[in-house]
Amino acid sequence: MEMRSSIPAFVGAADLARVPPFNIGTVHVDPPIRTIVNGDRRVILEPRVMQVLVALGQEPGLVLSRDDLVALAWVGRIVGDNAINRVISLLRQALLEVADDAVRLETITKVGFRIVTNEGAHLPDKGGTDAIGAASTDRRKIVLAGGFAIGAAALGGWTALRRPRTDPRAVELTRQADLLMKSGLPGSTRQATSNLEMAVEIDPTYADGWGYLALMYRHAMNGYAAGERRNLTVMMDSAASRALKLDPDQADARLAKALERPFYRDWNASEARLRRIVRDHPDHWYANAQLALLLMDVGRANEALAFRERVIAIDTKIPVAWSLLALNRLQANRLHEADMALEHAHAQWPNHPALWLTRYRVLLETGRPLEASQFVRSRASRPDGFGDEMVASMAAEADAIADGGQRARASAVSQVRRRLTEAEVAGDAAPMLAMLGEPARALAVAAAYFLGGTVESRQWPAPDQWTARSTAMLFFPSFLQLAGMPQYRDLLARSGLDDYWQRSGSQPDFRRS
Repeated sequence: MEMRSSIPAFVGAADLARVPPFNIGTVHVDPPIRTIVNGDRRVILEPRVMQVLVALGQEPGLVLSRDDLVALAWVGRIVGDNAINRVISLLRQALLEVADDAVRLETITKVGFRIVTNEGAHLPDKGGTDAIGAASTDRRKIVLAGGFAIGAAALGGWTALRRPRTDPRAVELTRQADLLMKSGLPGSTRQATSNLEMAVEIDPTYADGWGYLALMYRHAMNGYAAGERRNLTVMMDSAASRALKLDPDQADARLAKALERPFYRDWNASEARLRRIVRDHPDHWYANAQLALLLMDVGRANEALAFRERVIAIDTKIPVAWSLLALNRLQANRLHEADMALEHAHAQWPNHPALWLTRYRVLLETGRPLEASQFVRSRASRPDGFGDEMVASMAAEADAIADGGQRARASAVSQVRRRLTEAEVAGDAAPMLAMLGEPARALAVAAAYFLGGTVESRQWPAPDQWTARSTAMLFFPSFLQLAGMPQYRDLLARSGLDDYWQRSGSQPDFRRS
């Protein structure tokens, strides 16, 4: 690419001061102060993000490879894919905020990236940055963890974030944390948490920063063992208390406190707490998302859909929200609609890991194993980080389900059994065993996951009050085919689900149909 003579051969952070402002379509780019502006919308970029924008923005439409970007923005240093993906995600979100579809960052699969302009795109007046839910990283977009961001009531909202006395640096760090969290990409939770910790250090009176930090600590718990969850709970409580002292109705802090205990065996109390939050803050996307997750865990998928679809209505640009919408529709036996959700999301985020895994799961659960095998083998939409060995294993299991032959299934079952090294893999392994024609083994793995027990000569401990266990798998097609077995009914009783339904006066969907 032939760049303007005033731009250095590479675009280091210090060199941004020497890059003159330029326009990309309707967007004005000012590298020295790291801002992009379109009308009354303005976003400040991280230095590395601006470096990449300068590299791509000089000649819109020209494709630059990852190696090109490393040479231009990272001075040729060795850079991992996750670092590049993070910067690309932040740049894509920033352009979306200021320009909607008028200027966008496009991924050319297995080739590189380019800036695309659409001069005729309509740009609705969103009132500048007020439309961006700052303290709502996980609220406007994820998932869990995913977990691992929305408007005024989402994760704090921008109305509160822009109080005159709030240090603008803290506001900007929180906004960046919001974008990171909503991206749902590997490493985003850790970086978002770091941003929020810096935000409250800069401005200790920033209630929304403390509230969002509390919620981020809670979101991070999904990926940690019980002992680490206890430590994170102490940190979450401290941050939430600071937020509530500054603002007694701070939504993120209230939600973090409501989610302090995992749902497992605490469904009744957790549901009551979440319904209060949703009642008081109906546009808080993360609260709606968590209530939907709880209802899926107790087999009430049709009721969960109202809250899941509310999340999408609040913000359509959260990749993990679309993934969970597809799973929710699958559990509710709305199979065509599950496919539609994934198709829509795939068009926007063709290489997103959560969406990729969900598509594989939906194809298997709906009796399309050959299609699942072909899908994961295709490199066109495979996310970074999924190596050939992992993909070959996924494809082999799908092929064995399709083949139906004893030898192929026995080989796949052995492969799944080798994965059973810790309880956290049960959510994937138990449904796979059921689909491979091993119902007794699938139920035994599920029982050990929910209650503790021996699996493949390994002792899985019984979960304590800090251990997260999602029971949603029991209500997907792979497990519902086992609902007539005594072991399945026993598992519903021993896990506490029967008690939940009795106390709440509700029933799971499969008992209503």
